[in-house]
Amino acid sequence: MPINSSSHSYIPDLWYPSSQITTHFTNPLLMISSGSSFDLLRLLVALLLPWGVCIMLTATKRIAQNIWSPIPGPNLAKFSNLWIQYNVLRDSGRVWETIHKLHLKYGPVVRIAPNSVSVCHPDALRTIYHGPRGLNGGVLLSTLRQYNSENLVSTLNSDLHFSRRRHVFGLYSAPVVAGSAYQAVFRTYINQFMESVENEASSSPSRAANGLEWVTWLTGDIMIRLVYGNEHNIRLLADKGSRDTMSELVPKTNASRTTALEAIATLYPRAISHIRAFFPEKSAMAEFGMKQVESALSNQAKQEASETDGSPITHLSRLVGLFHSEGPSPEIPDKRYIASDCLDHFIAGTRTTNDLLGAVLWRLSLPENEASQEKLRQELHDAGIKPGEHPDLSTLQKLSYLNCVLKETLRTNPPIPIQLPRVVKDDEALTVMGFKIEPGTNIASQSYTLHQDPNPYPDPEKWKPERWEISPKSDEYRQMQRSFWPFGSGARMCTGMNVAWAMSRSIIARIFSTYSVSLDDVWLDGNGLLLPPEKRKDLYPSLPNQPLRFKKI
Repeated sequence: MPINSSSHSYIPDLWYPSSQITTHFTNPLLMISSGSSFDLLRLLVALLLPWGVCIMLTATKRIAQNIWSPIPGPNLAKFSNLWIQYNVLRDSGRVWETIHKLHLKYGPVVRIAPNSVSVCHPDALRTIYHGPRGLNGGVLLSTLRQYNSENLVSTLNSDLHFSRRRHVFGLYSAPVVAGSAYQAVFRTYINQFMESVENEASSSPSRAANGLEWVTWLTGDIMIRLVYGNEHNIRLLADKGSRDTMSELVPKTNASRTTALEAIATLYPRAISHIRAFFPEKSAMAEFGMKQVESALSNQAKQEASETDGSPITHLSRLVGLFHSEGPSPEIPDKRYIASDCLDHFIAGTRTTNDLLGAVLWRLSLPENEASQEKLRQELHDAGIKPGEHPDLSTLQKLSYLNCVLKETLRTNPPIPIQLPRVVKDDEALTVMGFKIEPGTNIASQSYTLHQDPNPYPDPEKWKPERWEISPKSDEYRQMQRSFWPFGSGARMCTGMNVAWAMSRSIIARIFSTYSVSLDDVWLDGNGLLLPPEKRKDLYPSLPNQPLRFKKI
């Protein structure tokens, strides 16, 4: 908190003769060099005491406000972060489940910490997330920095975020993604994916292949192409050496779980940001990304040529082009920002799409969902999508049941179940659901809770694509759509949403128009029934090990 100059007035009266005030405060080094250790101690106390007083006053004011605030929540959460910290760790780091339990007990608005309020209701989303710029991002977003540098998503200031977003948003617009350049990229790599799955399945007596692992290599190839271009030798689907180099891309745990480090990052984002600044993560993908950025910066002519050869304009070429034409700016300050933003878009585009596709494969392969898989396949075949054929995206967008399957999986298995944090601006309070939220308060919603609301989604824990098979004009559909929030909303809505939809539609259509997919025997007991979770801890969703049988149609 900045110190007002008036708060200094009492310090000289405590420590110094009036003749020494100016000397010591304009040049405190004189005091250190000429005085004793006691002088140094006095200086430190003089400098730090106002900060301590300000912090104490702020904390006291916050506690007083919380005591009288009508916002419900655990009593301890009004005074300390200990409540949320303890309960998140008790829930194995699954912070979204901890917060969901609070909403089940206290309602749509709940205080989870002295300076944090969670609001999960469709009526609140517009207030929190919409507007020309939206609220500033919460400090949790700073943990998404790469190369110890900001990127688009970790930019907390809403005005700067808006300026940065406008540079790249058009790269992922619906018309661009539906265009021939993007579709050619999808076709190339999905063909390689289908060939890879077939090769592994044909070498197995049960025709089993690890569906999720091959999906990871597929989305990795596509996103490397869209973000960095084609001037490199990484070919994840086609080359085992590339897969070995980039083995880190295969997650060690499923997205529905979390590691202790990720839980700590959620609870202590500032500390994690500082730690990462001194001990940056090293990875093959980060090294690859920086090399691509450095090459692009030194070969601008090659970058410009790639934009005129019918290929998609890459994220890297867009940022490098702006950097060359406009020079360093607050929006694109340096090489590290370019590298950070490229790597973050790659990570977001691969991990979230992997999580969705892995969940779709899992859901449709379960014995109880055999009829749903057959219904989807029949829709694909009726639309003229035959085995081995790559469908046109315009055709896929019209397939209602395919859309139902994807939407229902996004509802039950949201790739980003956690809160999307914002901060109430300092100049005025925010009123949400009838509650006054004080300036400076962290406020957030989360898709996990919105998607588990039994009002728009009866029997919410059940995966049921048919719930979406009603008229979009009906009140029931509109209520479901209002609470459907897998990509966020407003000024910070997922920039790659259209890419995720297009990739998912194309990949799922190719798989299920060509194969009947089922669980391999390792999932089942002697009676052909699914093993209980405790007996399949080495399989999806506990681990990214998803052996599925791919039987040709």
